[in-house]
Amino acid sequence: MHFTWILGQLVINCNYTGSGAQFYQFNHTFTDYGDINITAVASNGITNATKSFSITVFNKINGIFINTSKPTYETLEVVDISLMVADDARQPQGQVNASIDFGNGNITSCVLSVNDTYLTPKYNFNHQFDIQGNYSIKVVLRSYGDTLYQTFYLQIWDKLNVTLFSDTEGKVDVEIVYTFGSTPRSNFMYNISYGDGTDKQNAESDLYRTYDFQSWNKSFARPGIYNVSLTSWNPMYTHSFSYLIKITQGM
Repeated sequence: MHFTWILGQLVINCNYTGSGAQFYQFNHTFTDYGDINITAVASNGITNATKSFSITVFNKINGIFINTSKPTYETLEVVDISLMVADDARQPQGQVNASIDFGNGNITSCVLSVNDTYLTPKYNFNHQFDIQGNYSIKVVLRSYGDTLYQTFYLQIWDKLNVTLFSDTEGKVDVEIVYTFGSTPRSNFMYNISYGDGTDKQNAESDLYRTYDFQSWNKSFARPGIYNVSLTSWNPMYTHSFSYLIKITQGM
């Protein structure tokens, strides 16, 4: 029994000897894409049989990437996220399904093609983050026979212009009330130096909450003029502020 497989422009010949019903299978890797006509011809010297059909060969997922207009946003700022298809992406890729995990418990999905031939050049998402942090946005792309994983990193940090308020004159051993001013939506790291050898700091875990710092008290043990300085920061921004407090001896 002689078999001829015509795979587009490629012809493969093979022979089989034996009797009875037989099943013949072989593997083939296509190097061309698009619609491929396939014809199988079986002959035994007396008669022959022909079977024709067509298949569509797609490229593996390629040339798709995620992008934003800038690398850093503030909390509740609208983040414009785009899935882009490069101009030189090899097509067709078939229908490509995209799933985007924003890293904060929210997942969305879309289909990047209106048909099997061409991908949509650009697909836009808008998303907001209510908690600061460095986020890993994970994208899973799936087509008929391929899966591709991508990770995009995005920074969400509020800008800082923090000040410090208190009375600028006081008495020895009498507490002064301090309060942050011009506060952002989220907490920040800070170091306050009171000029008398003492300071006040906070923990890094504060960064991942909306602003919730309360006022606090501080007194000075000796008279003098003290330079109170504040440094506030997060992983993206830093701000400094200072002022003088005059402390006199009480009556």
